[in-house]
Amino acid sequence: MGREIFVTVHEKKVVREDHADNYSNLYVGNLPKEFSEEQLEELFSEFGEIQKLKFDTEKACGFVKFRSHESALAAVDKLNLKHQINGQAITVTKHISQNLNNMARDEPPITQSMKNMFEANIFIRNIPKTVTEDDFRKEMAKAGEIKTIKLEDFKQTDRSTGETYFKFKKGYVNYMDVKQAQKCIQLFHQATPFGYGTPLHVDFWQSKHDQNKQKKEKDDANVVDMIKLINFEL
Repeated sequence: MGREIFVTVHEKKVVREDHADNYSNLYVGNLPKEFSEEQLEELFSEFGEIQKLKFDTEKACGFVKFRSHESALAAVDKLNLKHQINGQAITVTKHISQNLNNMARDEPPITQSMKNMFEANIFIRNIPKTVTEDDFRKEMAKAGEIKTIKLEDFKQTDRSTGETYFKFKKGYVNYMDVKQAQKCIQLFHQATPFGYGTPLHVDFWQSKHDQNKQKKEKDDANVVDMIKLINFEL
């Protein structure tokens, strides 16, 4: 009858409670790839009894399930964007299952959480390939105190051959507050701070959900304009 329905596996009450405010399962991100489950357990064991623990080497993230909600809250309060490993602040948040995230009709919960946590997050592209993470961190620190920073190859695909190549790098910088993020845009957007290469494109990070929404709104507006033009000519 025009309404979208959702079907998912039934979950026990103890699992459903983790989806509500009374959660005890945590997601840990921004960990170094050389981290281990033993180190993860050592880091979180001071907050209470751990029931389950896992470290994903490929994605460099971890999952920690406490026996109590209070232990999970204490870990988030003490560690999230406050505890640093190798100069990088780790993220510690309530774990949201992929099923629950996919069921969201509007903005997915994972996207909401990321936006709240990274409101001062900056996305930068056109970074020269030879720039190292140390070079990148040193330059970006001129705008303010950095919580987390990431530099990686910007993958592009040749439309004629289908081959993948890396012409530039892209980076993410999460500052302590929005004012510092704004300063980063003022300092580095359309600038060449590394002395060569294409001017940088610097702007606030957007989730894929927001990017798709923005693209749809733009496409819808173009369709409306086209219809107006056709009606005018008729």
